[in-house]
Amino acid sequence: MDLDMRYYASKILAPVPGFAANTVLVPQVVEPFLDGLADTHPPSPDVAAVLDKAKAGNYNAPEQAGSTPDDELTLSFIRGLDALSKNQLPQAEAWFQRTLKGADDFLGAAFYLGAAHAAAGRDKEAIGAWQMALLSDNPAAVYPVLVDALLRTGDGRQALDVLEEAPDAWPNDN
Repeated sequence: MDLDMRYYASKILAPVPGFAANTVLVPQVVEPFLDGLADTHPPSPDVAAVLDKAKAGNYNAPEQAGSTPDDELTLSFIRGLDALSKNQLPQAEAWFQRTLKGADDFLGAAFYLGAAHAAAGRDKEAIGAWQMALLSDNPAAVYPVLVDALLRTGDGRQALDVLEEAPDAWPNDN
């Protein structure tokens, strides 16, 4: 029996490790998102100090509510980062969704919502969030995790398309 392979969709299967949230919680990834949030939703001086600590990887946010809506957005986002760093995925998702609801112009929350989905093993949901986050101020952080998620779901064609779209997102060929 001779099968005509032209009629079968090709899949690229690559060994891609599971998503590790700690890869997106490093200062070089988090800082541009925090800067973008502060630019569009300026925090008060007290919350700006919490924001500065978050840029260095300290995601502890005070329990009390922010004094302004912008403060509350900043604190919600940082609380989401804290929950993600502790692998408290439902809580992280809730904080990032709350941030998106209050600031639909801040796509850093979509990026980290995608990270929470991926950490929970829900790559298809992560892909959707990360595709939206490509429009953020930090798309270079989005491309690598998006490609990995596409490969984990077996969508090699789309992964190749994304690779072609953003060759500068990877500092070296590896």
